[in-house]
Amino acid sequence: MASCFGDTTLGVKTIGEAALDWTKGQTGVSDTWSETFLLILSSGLSSRLSAKLIGGCNLDGSGLVIPSVTYTLVDGLILGVKFFAFFGDSTTKFGAWNNNDLFKLTMDYTL
Repeated sequence: MASCFGDTTLGVKTIGEAALDWTKGQTGVSDTWSETFLLILSSGLSSRLSAKLIGGCNLDGSGLVIPSVTYTLVDGLILGVKFFAFFGDSTTKFGAWNNNDLFKLTMDYTL
């Protein structure tokens, strides 16, 4: 029996960022560390249609959600739709972008 979700994968990633402030010497007083966790769900709904959902959360409580869909019109021509939604307090990593959500249409052509 065929799955209605086609080829589905689930991935987990973590991204660590360190900002070292050498103007204060090697005291580490102004150094900052940030950790972001990502959950990625990807599915090939058909041979030409695929969907992906990315959810990210930072340790400061902010995060983002990125749903996307791509469709292959013909070999080498791919259309895509992607939406970036940010959440969190305005003083956090992703919350600073809270009112700047992004809707993106793409067209990729390769020879």
